[in-house]
Amino acid sequence: LRTHVPPFPTSEARELVQRELGRDLSEIFSEFPDEPVASASIAQVYRARLRAGGAEVAVKVQRPNLEQALLSDLDVLMQVSRFVDRLVPAYHRSMVHQVAAEYATRARTEIDFVVEAQAMRRFAGVLAALPEFRIPKVHLELCTPRLLVMEWLDGALLDLVENADGLRSHGMDPCGFSRSMLRLQLGMSYEHGFVHGDTHPGNVILMPSGQIGLVDFGLHGEVPRWLCDRMLELLSYQSAGRTDDAVDTFLEIFS
Repeated sequence: LRTHVPPFPTSEARELVQRELGRDLSEIFSEFPDEPVASASIAQVYRARLRAGGAEVAVKVQRPNLEQALLSDLDVLMQVSRFVDRLVPAYHRSMVHQVAAEYATRARTEIDFVVEAQAMRRFAGVLAALPEFRIPKVHLELCTPRLLVMEWLDGALLDLVENADGLRSHGMDPCGFSRSMLRLQLGMSYEHGFVHGDTHPGNVILMPSGQIGLVDFGLHGEVPRWLCDRMLELLSYQSAGRTDDAVDTFLEIFS
């Protein structure tokens, strides 16, 4: 979950950007650094500047040969999981194979950056009632399945903040920050049914404006409306101590 994976050479990243966009790098960017600002298992990110308009952008470049390696690993995972599911009753009863299958599906989607760009644009609707949050604007004309170009958000990663005093030093009230994150989770899960599935501290930015920036929408999910309603009903029953009603609703969800 952390952006501390050894980077691949920038020369390869530059070649990929040019190949994906079909143009020389200098035609698109007036500045493109020699080193990435972050490097993770799927991609690494560069802080660059667009030639047209001069905006600072984050350029997310997928690792070379990632798709081939990932699909091969997922095939092995599913073969082993199917084999164990047939032989081990406890594995089958726990529905671990279904979890593995869902993981494999999500992992395949996560490496398509056009899907991620579309998710970011759609997520703007989730944040319409939450002005304390901010997501980067996407330059969709510069996005491909292996390349994502978006607005650069200034700020400190929550990953680097150690305690409540650290939050205060970045202008964040700890209680207010916690309430905002809770409102975000409730709004995603119960109101909109469109969920950022990766809101760990490495994807949360404390911005100088006082807003909370969200990045990395590769892992996202959609919750059907009927399930949102049932989950909200279940939460209400649990909060009110109506245990029998909560159990009945839980069984309805899985029936």
